[in-house]
Order: sequence, then C-alpha cells, then structure tokens
Amino acid sequence: MRVDLAGRVAFGRILRGIELLLAAGRDVSVIAVVSDPSPQRARRLHAFAAELGCTWLGVNIEEREGVNAQRPTTRDLNRTAEFWAELLRCWQENPRVQVREIDRALGFAAHTLREQPSPSRPAMIEPLPTVAFDGSVTLISPELAGFTSERHGVFSCGNVLDEPLDQLIDRGLAANWVREYRRGLRNCRDLCPYFDFCGGGHPSNRHFEHGRLDTTETAYCQNSKIALMEGVIGVAHHNIIRNHPR
Repeated sequence: MRVDLAGRVAFGRILRGIELLLAAGRDVSVIAVVSDPSPQRARRLHAFAAELGCTWLGVNIEEREGVNAQRPTTRDLNRTAEFWAELLRCWQENPRVQVREIDRALGFAAHTLREQPSPSRPAMIEPLPTVAFDGSVTLISPELAGFTSERHGVFSCGNVLDEPLDQLIDRGLAANWVREYRRGLRNCRDLCPYFDFCGGGHPSNRHFEHGRLDTTETAYCQNSKIALMEGVIGVAHHNIIRNHPR
C-alpha cells in the first residue's frame, strides 16, 4: 500500500485524484507493481483498472533494485507467462483498458511480421544523464543514482555545479562500469534470441542482481521480457489453432 512522506496511507486520496481527473474529461493511466504474478491476479488487476475508468495500464513485475534488495525475484516463468497471457485476454475482452507491455509486444510482433522486418537492434546505449538534488550526474540508468559498486565505486561521473554537462557525459561514457555494461549488451545481442525485443536489459538490474554489468539474463529479463513475449505468443498460437483447425 502506498504511503506519503508522513507514513499515512495514500490510497483514498489517489482515488479522489483519479475521480477529479475523470470528471474533468482527462484520460487516466496507472502503473501497478505486481509481486506475485498469476492469471487470477492479472484478471483482477485489469478489472480494477476498468472500474477506475483508466485507459492505460502499465505493469511492472517487482524487481530487486535500489533499496528493494531483499525480496526474491526468481519466479515460475510459465506462471508469469500465463499472467501476461491472461492480461492479453482481458484486453481482448475489454479493449477500453490497454496494457502498455502488451501493446509493446504486439507492436514488435507486427513490425517483425512485415515484409521487410527491421534489422537487429545494435548493442548501443544512450547517455540519459540524471542530475541528483546535489548536482551529481549519473548516466544511462537513473536507478543507479546515489549508489556505489564494489567493482567500480560511485556511479556518478561528476557534478554539474563544478563542470559542464557535456564534459561529464564524455567522461562518464568512458567509465569502467559503462565499458563493462557495453560488454554485457554485446553478450546479450550474441546469445539471447529475445534481444531484438528487449534491447539488452538495464544496467541497474544487472548490478543489483549480479553485482556486475557484463552478465546477460536477469530476473527482470525473464519476468518482464521473455515471459511477456512467451505469453503473447501462446495466446496467438491458441487463437490460430482455434480459428484454423486441421
């Protein structure tokens, strides 16, 4: 349950805020964090979003990241795939509430099935500088801001109060941890059949799950990319068999 800075449950105030937005004619999108994905929870979640009057639902499977470092992240991939499959079925039944992740998977599938599918994604990164409250800058992954690594020390590449941002970006992209992450991306591109959809995963998940950034598959990849695509493919296969029996 979400709480505010004073530790008070915020759920009732969130609902009132949603009601005000809907009354003003605004579309409402929500993001839900799911710690134990199952088909039953998928259906309850989509139904709840529909009851709220939402038009978009984003779903994050709980990750081991940042201060959330103790909870297990390994799950039954078949069950997680069925969670995503059930969300797709719910969307088919009630397309009023679209699901962000399902939309991405279907969009990728549609693009791939065109006559000239796009080439494989390059193993590349974007700087995406994050500036913290004190001016310190962390590149590529906002989730790494304020954290350190036993292998690489602080992830910050400097402070905008002391140096221009373009200089900090140039230095940061040459840092040891960024080079290690580039190796991880190349490994993903060479080894993982889901790379074109996933793009190689996030450095924060690699760091918080494995303690290094040149690894490949993470629990985040399994839950939010691989199981997602397998769930969507499973529903598509079932629909094909049902509509075109031999």
